[in-house]
Order: sequence, then structure tokens, then C-alpha cells
Amino acid sequence: MEAAARYDVRVRFFLGVNPEDPVPDAVTLCLFRKRLLQARRERQVFEALVEKARELGFLKQGYEELTDTTPLKTAAAVPTMVGLVQQGIRRVLLAWRDQDAGVVATVAQKLKLEGYLGERLHLESAGIKSKRGRRRFRKGVEQAYRLLDTLPAEQSQELQRAAEVLRRILDERTVPDDESEQDDPPSDPGKPPTDGRMATANDPDARSGRKGSRQWTGYKAAVFEDSESELIADVDVCPANRSDSETVAPHLERTSEHHRPVDIVADAAYGYVKVRQFLKGNGIVLIAPRTPKPQPGPHPGGGWVALPEDPAIRAKGERKPAEMVRYHGLRVARYIGLAKVKLQAYFTAAAVNLKRLALLLTAGATA
Repeated sequence: MEAAARYDVRVRFFLGVNPEDPVPDAVTLCLFRKRLLQARRERQVFEALVEKARELGFLKQGYEELTDTTPLKTAAAVPTMVGLVQQGIRRVLLAWRDQDAGVVATVAQKLKLEGYLGERLHLESAGIKSKRGRRRFRKGVEQAYRLLDTLPAEQSQELQRAAEVLRRILDERTVPDDESEQDDPPSDPGKPPTDGRMATANDPDARSGRKGSRQWTGYKAAVFEDSESELIADVDVCPANRSDSETVAPHLERTSEHHRPVDIVADAAYGYVKVRQFLKGNGIVLIAPRTPKPQPGPHPGGGWVALPEDPAIRAKGERKPAEMVRYHGLRVARYIGLAKVKLQAYFTAAAVNLKRLALLLTAGATA
């Protein structure tokens, strides 16, 4: 984009930059993103568009809301269990090298970890069920513990974070010898677990999740949209191992009481009795199926069981997440870390709402 702004007159015109003026540097957006997160104003653009939609009358009070989640894969490499330990060791060494390069070179040579300081680390591809994988895993765990024992007392913030990630990997993936059977190795990480364990040291916030037959490592983007105007009223991101229904309570906390919907239409992932009772206590009706399927009508926990026509309404709610994934790159995270991935979702939702507002305003002007 920087090169296009430098040489393309059309891009300069769009940016409002005169032909003789210098163009913004490529890191401008990175610095802007960092400042937004530091000031805790990452939702400002998205919320401003939502408020504008309310002023224009497109988001009315007492609206019907559609909600669904979509998988969002992490931008980091997801290794095997052996590779996960290797990632943790490398992260500690690189953070320590930034603090004291001379000492790290000596320690790496002593512990035979020089290969972790190269320009690129070759991650072990063997799974833990193979003899090679088990041998490499034991070796990596031994190296990791020796490395942690040699860390200095005074550590930078980055080194502290890296050491904490490595310790967490070891705590989650290993048990003492007297509590385990040598012939009973841990589960193969070729299929990452969905129990909340760390899946990659390069993106510690990412988790492995499952939705139907689909399995991925990263996050979930939860979208809440007005069924009439098809504008996104709220969006959020959580780790992939979280249940879809867990996104409802934070959504209501972010939404003021007089801007809340009167009912929420969702799929079976939201149809638990606890969710229905929670929404009923907040004056909101949940319309969602449950398993096993009962007869349509009132649900004893509050809310309604899905009626025959409700699947068509729910299908309408899948269009907006599909648009964000297919045309705006929300299938894969662009950044590392939950905070930055949330920022990506907020700006994606803002772009989608901007397009929808333009369409609604155009339709109103020609009506």
C-alpha cells in the first residue's frame, strides 16, 4: 500500500495526499493500532457507526437480534506436542538474547541449544505416538527444565512472559514420572485438544476448538445483528474452546439496557436452560432449538423453542458472518494475541456496517 500511494495518483487522491507530499510510512497503521490498544479505544470506530445507525433510525429500540459465531484461525503455526516445547524454548532464548546476548550464547552452547537461535527453527513433525516423537519430546522437556533453571534473577518483561509460557506448556503437557506410565504416552497433538490447553507458544491466547465436524486452532468471532436492517449491533472475539453461549452475557454487559433486543434468535448451541433463564431475567426471549427436539412452543427454562419458520430466520443471520469471512478476511487472524485479533474483528464489522449503511441510505433516497 505504501508503494501504491507513492506511485499511483489514484491512491494519492483517495488518501487526500498532494502529488508533491510524502506518503505515510508503512508502520503508520501499526503505530495507530498500538495506540488504540494502549488507550483502550479499539471499539471507537465500530461503536460510532452503530450510534450513527441509531440516529438515522436503522437500529430501532426493541429489535430482533440474530447471533452466531464463526471460526477464526490463528496466524501462528500450530505444531505437534514436540514442536510446542521447541517453540517455547526458542521464545525464551530469543527474549533472553534481547536482554543479554553474550550470556545467552554461552548458555546455548553449554546446553546444546544453538539451533534454537538460528534465523529459522525447524519444528519436529513427529507425533508423540511414534518412538521418534516420544524420544524428541523427552529430550525437549529436559532441555526446557534446564533452561528455566539457568534464567537470571533479573528478567525483562518479555523474558518473564516467555518463561511463563514455557512453564505453562510443561505443566499442561507433562506429569511427574511417578504419576504416569512410561508405556502410556499423552494424546497425539495431531488433533489439538479442546480442553483449554495452549496450542502454540507463538500465540498463547489461541485455543483449539470444534464446531460440528470442523476443528481449528485460534478464536471464535461472535456476531450480533439486527434482523431487519442487517446491521451488526455488536461483535466480539473469544478463544476457540469457549462455548458459543458464553458470548451472550458479555454482549449484554456491553449493551446499554435501552438498546437491548427484545428477543434473540440463535442455533442449538445457545439453547441451554441456563442461557434461557439468564436472558429471561434480563427481559429477553431466546428463540433457539434444543436437543432432543421437543414440540414447538414455550420452554420451561424461559424463551421459546424454535418454530418451523425459525430456521429460515437463523439462516439469514449467517449471511453477515459469511460476508466478513469471504470478503473481508475474517477466516484467518492477521495478528497475534487476543487483543489484536479483537481489533481486526471490530474494524471488519465497521467496514461491513459502512457498506450496509450506504446501501440503506441509497435505498431510502431512491424510494
